[in-house]
Amino acid sequence: MHKCPDRAAQQSGFPLGRSALGGPKCPKYRGSRIQRPVHTLRRRHSSPEIGSHTEVQRCSISINRKDDQWYGRRHAQPQLSSSSTSSRVPLKRKDGNSLLSGGNGSVPGPFKQSRLDAFVKPVSGRAVLENLPVQRTSDQLSDLPAKSPALPEIYGTHQDVDFEDVDDEPANVQLVDNDTGLQPIQEGVIDDQGFIRIGPQPMKLQDHVRSAPEGLADVLLKEKIRINHRFTDAKFPGADSSLLKRASISLFEQLQESFTKYMESHVTLLCDYTGLPVSWSPGPHSPSLECILPVVLFENQLAYHAPPNVCLVMSFLNWAKRQHIPIVLPLVAVWLKTWDSESAFESRKGQLAWAFNALSNAAILTQAFHIVGSHKNHLNLWGTWSSSTQREVLEMLRTGNVGPKLWYELQGENIQSFYRAVWRFPAEKLQERTTDVIYDNLLRIAQSYDLSVSEFEYYCTVPSPRFPQKRVFYPFYILSKPQAQQSNWDWPVMLKVAEEMLFNMRRFCNKHAEQAGHGEKHMNDIRLVYWMAMDLCRQIKGIKISRPTATREEIAFCILDRWCLPRVPWKLHMFKASLCKKQDHGIAMVFGVTDVPNDKLFDPLQHVDLHLATVTIDSVFTNMAMRNFPTATWPNLRLTATHVPLHHPFWAVSPSLGNALWVGDWDSSIVPEAPRPEFEIDLLSIEAWVDGHPRDPFRCRKCTKNFSSAGQLLEHHRCSHGLQNARDLPEIFGPDQDAVDKAYWDQRSLKCPYCVYANRKAEDKLKVTSNNRLHIHMMGSLWGSGKPTEFLRDTSFTAFDDHRYLKWDTSVEASHDAYIKKSCSDDRNTDGPTIVGEWSLAVPDDVEKTDAWNPQTQKEFYTSGSLLRCMHMKRILLDGSFGLGRLALVMTIAGLIEVSSDFQDVRHDH
Repeated sequence: MHKCPDRAAQQSGFPLGRSALGGPKCPKYRGSRIQRPVHTLRRRHSSPEIGSHTEVQRCSISINRKDDQWYGRRHAQPQLSSSSTSSRVPLKRKDGNSLLSGGNGSVPGPFKQSRLDAFVKPVSGRAVLENLPVQRTSDQLSDLPAKSPALPEIYGTHQDVDFEDVDDEPANVQLVDNDTGLQPIQEGVIDDQGFIRIGPQPMKLQDHVRSAPEGLADVLLKEKIRINHRFTDAKFPGADSSLLKRASISLFEQLQESFTKYMESHVTLLCDYTGLPVSWSPGPHSPSLECILPVVLFENQLAYHAPPNVCLVMSFLNWAKRQHIPIVLPLVAVWLKTWDSESAFESRKGQLAWAFNALSNAAILTQAFHIVGSHKNHLNLWGTWSSSTQREVLEMLRTGNVGPKLWYELQGENIQSFYRAVWRFPAEKLQERTTDVIYDNLLRIAQSYDLSVSEFEYYCTVPSPRFPQKRVFYPFYILSKPQAQQSNWDWPVMLKVAEEMLFNMRRFCNKHAEQAGHGEKHMNDIRLVYWMAMDLCRQIKGIKISRPTATREEIAFCILDRWCLPRVPWKLHMFKASLCKKQDHGIAMVFGVTDVPNDKLFDPLQHVDLHLATVTIDSVFTNMAMRNFPTATWPNLRLTATHVPLHHPFWAVSPSLGNALWVGDWDSSIVPEAPRPEFEIDLLSIEAWVDGHPRDPFRCRKCTKNFSSAGQLLEHHRCSHGLQNARDLPEIFGPDQDAVDKAYWDQRSLKCPYCVYANRKAEDKLKVTSNNRLHIHMMGSLWGSGKPTEFLRDTSFTAFDDHRYLKWDTSVEASHDAYIKKSCSDDRNTDGPTIVGEWSLAVPDDVEKTDAWNPQTQKEFYTSGSLLRCMHMKRILLDGSFGLGRLALVMTIAGLIEVSSDFQDVRHDH
């Protein structure tokens, strides 16, 4: 392979320049652009419209080869005036064309007629939109940029959507399944607040449970490992069942050590990412299996769910992190803690900039090494790397310390590969007069919220790369604006972003409402732009009122989501903006936009009512962390997320990670400041992941104590050597927690699911046909001893018994008519095929001896045809798969009557 002589400088750890782009190509090195940070150029953007100055720093040093002589060449960067189109040399694609231009990198190409041009007509001296199509078609997608990252893969199929917007991504990681009795709503109902409830509903708020029966905890852990191996690892190339079995045994033994004995036969558990206690009731704090890194070597085979790559963490952290690299959670925690600090804004600004840069670099790592996607593809890719490369990449993913492999992956990429707002770039070009119409309406919206033109342009726009002195709507965070400008953010991209956000919302988050006809089909990309502008301007107005002395910069930093996290348009970024359900995750998503059939009649100031909206825009981290958990838990979840430490046995975030962006421009007028770790802790050796060596013990470096899990070590560090006070920690358990735990488990019949699985496994081994399987019979949930299927994964060939004594039901009036009516209409079938094994017409003791219920004086009632007809009506049709056909209801009349011939017919019929 051709080797660049300057490669040694790269491998020495010499920092990459402010941009990994620009410069002529190396003719033999993958056709790539290679940059060296020899010189720093500072330029000052000046915009008379907003009256602000933003200093952007970047480097543009390229290496060229000429007659086998390598030399560095500085590209002169002109000092731009306020009339300049761009503040930098135009970025070029590999084919030499600028992004979204029709020609070369320096001169905008000819514009094609926009689809909007046909719908613009002047009215009273201004242009309005007429007959806008609702949505652009897929055949209008362009082929830009030259090199595109692979599209996400869902169930093995490449999708032209951003699956990180999905709020119901399948997962089998939670040890405690959601069993709160809430069934999905199919057709949609209006609740007492006026919301349309449809689809899966949020979990019910549960009492937190500190401890679990030890045997049950073991069963749940074993079964969850088995399920994950079956549905994930067993589908990997070259999967070996015996290897999976050994991995399962080893993994169980490792994770079982995380359980701490409590009282006689119970155990407790600490979250391995925070060191905080988990709750054993279903909910966001329940334990779940988490894979720390994308791969691990187990018995010389690349694996995923294998030791030491699995730990036990709170479910909401698992959902929030998803497949991202491990350092993203501590970086989000840094942002949240810094934002919550009571220090002055100027003293916090540097740490916020550091956290933002660090998370942007983490997104670059995710993109460069294809972390998000199919596990099968991960293993195929990693299998092509040497063990030294695997070790290097894993170290980068858990520390952020860059190495030669990252520089290699960055070569040849353009900036749109890493700051990518849409999966496919739009082919459509918009005429200047078309965008003027949209922009004019945006200024009207800003004015309605008491924002001046200069304020709106400062907070909500970036300069247009096409039209001098024009602005483009940019409803995202201020620290991401330099990357947007460098990637040529323009109206086609903005509208395509809106289109993809609507598409993802309709296909995933709001799919149940859309299928039931509750979606807003009249909502399109331009109307979403107007809606976003109104929502943004409303937020800015509120910030100005609450912070009357704040500067414009401070106000811009305050434009955040509900959890005070930034929103950016970039794919694979933890702060990527996402359309989310606002009030809770069980309602239909509506924008509060009037269905105006003709876009020429649509006026955002008249036809958008934000008070009716059940949609908001959050970062994808916030959206996924909230998921379908009870809304009452959301504030506590945010607080808990702040306790993921920078230093951990599984990661150690480099203090240089946020000092500068590896790719792209940033606001260099802000000096990033690395945060101080909460405590120092030893990082586990990576050899356990890449060479199969035994994992290092979880040891405290200060007092040399060993612990059984990462969570236990974190708790020890935080309580004994940390900076935080115990009162700063979130508390989910109460003073009478032991009584709460006992009541919780007493309500559930602790049926061992392994008994069921043992039966089924034996039947499979004996090749018992499906219609001859053993039928398992247990008491139903109406009997009052808990949910019988709570810990069962397979409910086939199960039936349920019920005992019905009306005397104990205080809701039934003690009258003949009420007893007959209730008995004939009583539905006891709740968990599945049900047999009412005992049914009694006996009445409460205090009325049993009265004349109205005396069997000797009320023979007419007890032997009447109406009662016998009721008995005939109580036949229960069991599921055909049960194999027993129809069964008559077995009724015990408690000796009050003799069984008549009619009743014998009922009994002998079946």
